[in-house]
Amino acid sequence: MGNSPSTEDKFQTLTVTREKLHQTFRRLAKERTPSVDLLTISRGIFGEVRGLDETVSLVHIKDKTGVNDDNIWKLYKSLSKWPCLRDLNQENYNYFTLGEIVILTFLLNGGFRKLGLDGNYFTKLVFILAAHVKGENKCQAEKQSMEIEQADDTKNEEVEVIIQDGVIKWELLPIVQSFDQVEAGIMNRRTLEELIKACLSMSVMRYIDNAFGIDYKHQISSLVHTIYSEGLTLQKFENNVVDFTPNLLIPLTNLFGKLLLPDDPSLHTDGKNLSIPLLAQLSTVTNIEKMLKSKALYQGSRDGFSINSILTHTSNYNAETVLLITGKIADKGNGLFYKYFPRFHPVVEAEPVVGKRFQMAIILNAPWRVSNTKNFCDDLTVVQLSPRQMTLKSKEACFYFSNIGLGLGVGSPPPLKSKHGGKITFRLRGISLTIDNSLEVGNWRVEDVSDSMFGSTSGAPSIYGDWWFKIREVEVLGLGDNETFSEQKRRLEWEEKEAERRQGLNDYKEGRALLELAGIVGQGGSGGSV
Repeated sequence: MGNSPSTEDKFQTLTVTREKLHQTFRRLAKERTPSVDLLTISRGIFGEVRGLDETVSLVHIKDKTGVNDDNIWKLYKSLSKWPCLRDLNQENYNYFTLGEIVILTFLLNGGFRKLGLDGNYFTKLVFILAAHVKGENKCQAEKQSMEIEQADDTKNEEVEVIIQDGVIKWELLPIVQSFDQVEAGIMNRRTLEELIKACLSMSVMRYIDNAFGIDYKHQISSLVHTIYSEGLTLQKFENNVVDFTPNLLIPLTNLFGKLLLPDDPSLHTDGKNLSIPLLAQLSTVTNIEKMLKSKALYQGSRDGFSINSILTHTSNYNAETVLLITGKIADKGNGLFYKYFPRFHPVVEAEPVVGKRFQMAIILNAPWRVSNTKNFCDDLTVVQLSPRQMTLKSKEACFYFSNIGLGLGVGSPPPLKSKHGGKITFRLRGISLTIDNSLEVGNWRVEDVSDSMFGSTSGAPSIYGDWWFKIREVEVLGLGDNETFSEQKRRLEWEEKEAERRQGLNDYKEGRALLELAGIVGQGGSGGSV
């Protein structure tokens, strides 16, 4: 081991063996992991406190964590060797030491951020490791293997370590910045599909049994459509994940959730209120626990497809809501809604997708109300879930909900309807969702991604499109607590009783008028004569 001191900013550059660097990092991970977590993990896996060199079989740890995807465990095995990513021995991934598990616990619980690495470092690392787990960069891997074999002892290979004021600056180490010189390469479609399935499964595994046995076909298709392109490079993967599915990889960091987090029975679900695959996909853009606690306020197939029915079931609900729209993409039809709709002028023509599943979620952080002339709700998130995924956040009020025949929409002002002839004037902006008054058909248009009403997007050509769709289901879910839902229920019951009381008064008045006409009740209102 040698060193070459530098006086600039009190930095020192040392050279140490790879084995020494990994031992140092393992010690740091142990020191930075709370003692209670160390005890909890050891007892959760072994039933008692054990040493860091104690091994546990993958079969046993799968049972304890609920994660049974072999490729994900190979990825974790590689991650447990960080930052020495070339020191991999995939033959032994069937066993983990407690020390490796401690490293994973530290790294997956904000460890990279604590070491000074940027928020996208983990995203890049997952891409590199996932591709190498599947052997997609075989030639490069074989080359590296030959180089390692030529060395007398790869563990004694020396690497640079940068120290400032006696502390290792991990984010500055060449071995960290270069991902140990492991080439990023290109990810194929199959590997991306398997990675997405694992992430979706892990996003709900704390809340439902057999999460890995659920069919996520529609969700995987949508996310692959969003992220994948021929020759998927690290840069493309990173851009698409950050722009469109910012929470996609978070479930990978929840590996030891079952061991470290207390169980909350109130979050367990059977999928009746919201399907498990849909929950998993929504977890890529929002907090899944809020969705698990949601209450069904309105469902078109149950309560009737009408604007007034939505209004009845959402009024007096003073908390965040989610509007879910599900249907199938269709050709443009006939009628006023289609007749006066502006033509689409795309930058890039969208591919024909007639007959494909269409689904959107609109998250509103404002109570529902009638808005026939102007928009409301300036805190809104639009998520296109299928046929591909895209997320947009509003920068100004952009939702309307009309009870005079104008339907509902996002991104544009309410349409105008002439008093004579029924002509509709649509005032579409660059990004708009428009639903007709009958809740039967709609249009989702992305024509100008620079539209100032929404936050910026990557501007990738693939997000442009003009989709007409036939609606199969419309739902509104309440994300407030139980007290909010109970208060709304009490208010609705009171309004129903008031309506019955007023109806009773009207019946009384109508009956009295008939009696007066018959001369049975006096006109003075204080009595009558027979």
